[in-house]
Amino acid sequence: MSELAFSFGRIAAEYDDVRPEYAPEALDRAEEALGLDADSRVVDLAAGSGKLTRALAGRFAEVVAVEPDHEMRTVLSARTSGVEVLDGTAERIPLADASADAVFVGDAFHWFDGAAAVAELARVLRPRGGVALLWNHWWSDGDDRMATTLDPPLPAEAQKLFDDVYFSSGRAAARAEMAAPLEAFAVNEFEPLVEETFARSATLSGPEVVNLYATVSAVASLPPAEREELKWAVLALLGPSYRLEITTVLDWTRRA
Repeated sequence: MSELAFSFGRIAAEYDDVRPEYAPEALDRAEEALGLDADSRVVDLAAGSGKLTRALAGRFAEVVAVEPDHEMRTVLSARTSGVEVLDGTAERIPLADASADAVFVGDAFHWFDGAAAVAELARVLRPRGGVALLWNHWWSDGDDRMATTLDPPLPAEAQKLFDDVYFSSGRAAARAEMAAPLEAFAVNEFEPLVEETFARSATLSGPEVVNLYATVSAVASLPPAEREELKWAVLALLGPSYRLEITTVLDWTRRA
């Protein structure tokens, strides 16, 4: 994983506080599509601060959270009960062969070594076990800027402040490496991926917009003083209320 991938640990508690939840309808669909029930053993891979972990713990009897970042694991453990929390990566999952009914990944697969991660998924899954990749889309990598889903749009000056950091952090340069992360699933071990989307919206205040966008990797990677300075500068440019479009994308497959 790149240094940008580990930037979230610097702001683990804030990340957990403000990042959107995954659409419950997407989790319902994953449970149905992967043939899971309340007795299933599932893994939250690259579990971060536990946003997805807690949603899974409310559905399944046994949830194992695997996360390589110490700060993220600390927040996860403090805020999540009834799950096993392990130090590990997608390329070296600390579980026995054929020991999980499904593996869930929330907003993280693009940070993995795809081929190595898919091989590990195949190893730890039981026969016909499934994979659910979840993505909450509320911003995206544009060709020359950080694209948002806000209505009204960010003021041009605020957009420029974020875009400058997007480029200086190296996130823009990393776009090519992350362009097609799901191609790693084009192997015999898994059936073709199925993609489904679940859209919703949320109303955010100006400060809530700033706090949310300050959790993207480019901003999270800044030194603390610079990050706070950026947040105050953006906040001074924002209006009182925004509508944020959020789309939870589910990509799922099962072992062939």
